[in-house]
Amino acid sequence: MRTLLEVEDLRVDFTVGAHGRRRRLRAVDGVDLVVREGEILGLVGESGCGKSTLARTLVGLQAPSGGRISLGGDLLPRRRPAAVRKRIQMIFQDPGSSLDPRHTVREALLAPLRVHRLADGAGEEARVRELMGLVELPERLLDAKPRSLSGGQRQRVAIARALAVEPDVLVADEAVAALDASATGAILNLLADLRTSLGLTVVFISHDLSVVRGLCDRVAVMYLGRVVELGRTAEIFARPRHPYLQALLAAVPRVGAPIAAPPLEGDEPPSLLDPPSGCRFRTRCPAAFDRCVTEEPALVTRGGALVACHLADRC
Repeated sequence: MRTLLEVEDLRVDFTVGAHGRRRRLRAVDGVDLVVREGEILGLVGESGCGKSTLARTLVGLQAPSGGRISLGGDLLPRRRPAAVRKRIQMIFQDPGSSLDPRHTVREALLAPLRVHRLADGAGEEARVRELMGLVELPERLLDAKPRSLSGGQRQRVAIARALAVEPDVLVADEAVAALDASATGAILNLLADLRTSLGLTVVFISHDLSVVRGLCDRVAVMYLGRVVELGRTAEIFARPRHPYLQALLAAVPRVGAPIAAPPLEGDEPPSLLDPPSGCRFRTRCPAAFDRCVTEEPALVTRGGALVACHLADRC
């Protein structure tokens, strides 16, 4: 598969504080990613690791502080014109907040068509009905407002709205986190079907490893703004090499097994305002040694995956 979306040394900074004590917080720090055409790439990590900031930067809602984002070989500008914005669309976590409660489903789907001048007259209505079919919603819901829909139905409308402009890439940021189990399964199946039927490319962001394992072709693991492991889903879940991913997988509940705390030193990651020297994971890593304090590990290829750990060769 050819490379569709490429991220090189991406950095995103925020300034925090007040009263003359302003400091830099780097939420995304030197991320390199390649997303291939027609694949679903998962991004996982704890809250605060930078995955949602990365998502917002990919779609143009957040300007990068440095680095490059290319789509189909074209460098994306910091300020994106409409023709560029429509190429990468986002599905947000809470469809109840991302849909205007005053608008009907029909109005929500017509809005992007009119903004980007993709249809008019009878063509608009035909396209709206086509979108409802794509996300498996009955046309009788076109005149409904979000409050009368279930959570799963609202998320399907949000997906249809994102698909209205025929994007090259869909970025789903915790798109099933606000849904119950049955709705989650239905939305995941829908995304998988859309990937097959439309050749859709998806960046899927989640903290739920079981969801990512079942949906994604490859997975990138983020910690404190950086990618620490990346590879094919089956490969890195079967043989995780970074101690952080090992800890995350050890914490996943299993039927018939007691629930155990992950093998980490401390419950919370350090602050991004003052990240550790060397390896950022060292303050929580049970295997950290002297080199981890002074030298930042680079992403290197080990066993078909990329991993940033000084102990990768021993795993």
